[in-house]
Amino acid sequence: MMTMKRIYVIGFVLSLAFLQSCGSKDKHINFGYLECFNPGINEKQLSISQLHLNFYEKYLFIDSCDIMLNRVILSDSNYFYIAMSTNSTIEKFENRMLRNNAFKVLNQKQFEDKEKKFNSFLIKNKDMFFNRILYTAPKTKEFIVFDYVSKDSLTANSFYENQQNFTQKISCNDE
Repeated sequence: MMTMKRIYVIGFVLSLAFLQSCGSKDKHINFGYLECFNPGINEKQLSISQLHLNFYEKYLFIDSCDIMLNRVILSDSNYFYIAMSTNSTIEKFENRMLRNNAFKVLNQKQFEDKEKKFNSFLIKNKDMFFNRILYTAPKTKEFIVFDYVSKDSLTANSFYENQQNFTQKISCNDE
């Protein structure tokens, strides 16, 4: 039997998939309402499957937070999971994340670009490592949770250390 949480997530994913298909830049992957991701050569968006939802719930989800999985992007053998919320805050989410015993925070920092401030965490959960970046979209005020997931700690740490690579990936500037 499907839980209300799963029904809500699946419905939201389907509605955003429809919105994205109504007009996006050919090389950008839209997420949230007005955000975008610039994929690299070996990166592609995947349809969100039950397998992705199960993985997200097992490793990345924080109970009692209204966070909806929005995109899954494959990057070689690693994944980007992009989620969002329109009625939660970074502070609330971060507080629950830090109190969650499943998440072992290995490192954390803050950085910013011209428009956005980011809270970044290098986290271990079970046998997975992920770089979780939290920010609020400046135009819509939606809260974005951006997870780069790898089984390899060095790969996850490399992404964590390279904040310029991340800010370039989510730049929506027309080129």
